[in-house]
Amino acid sequence: MKGSIPKALDLLTGLLFLGALYLFMRPEGMVGAKWQQVASDRAMRRDVSGQWNDLVVLSQPLSRAHMEYDIIEFSDYECPFCRRSSPAVDSVVALGMGVGYIHMPLPAHPRAPEAALLALCAPSAEFFQTLHDLLMRDGAWQKEADFSRIRAALHDGNDQVIDVCMRSDSTKSLLARHSAIATSLRVTGTPTFVSRTGIHRGLATVADLKGLLVQ
Repeated sequence: MKGSIPKALDLLTGLLFLGALYLFMRPEGMVGAKWQQVASDRAMRRDVSGQWNDLVVLSQPLSRAHMEYDIIEFSDYECPFCRRSSPAVDSVVALGMGVGYIHMPLPAHPRAPEAALLALCAPSAEFFQTLHDLLMRDGAWQKEADFSRIRAALHDGNDQVIDVCMRSDSTKSLLARHSAIATSLRVTGTPTFVSRTGIHRGLATVADLKGLLVQ
């Protein structure tokens, strides 16, 4: 009888261990969720590498025009964390890193698609970069009826051309291609930053972005 008690305790301990292991390893458990994230990141890095040339062709340059891209940013002009990450992006561009921008307006942000269309209609890389900076720094446009104030600040003189461009099916199709490539790469939130070898999701610092080149 006495010998059966340790055996029962051993059995109970084993069952408790297996139960705890199951809780940790199941998909919604801590270890299971971490493993799923690791597997997802590995697959995403592979897909980014395979579609890098497509990303480069679609991206608008936040760095000097025709500069090779080190990082691609998936972003949304109304996204709070995208806006808060913008100074870090500016800093790495100033350090000489090439950064491309993919538009990924989210359904929760009603003005983001129109802002993306405006940016896609920028007549030059320099114009786009100035407009991009205004859209990221100035949040008042999100509550305004249109972009007339933002556009007036640019002194662009291209009003009619840009208006036609924003209404065109080709520009809307281009924006759809931006969203489609984000979906194909399993990008589900903004901002997301990718390099050929690394991924960073969410609010980014200069260190985070520089770290993408050494992952």
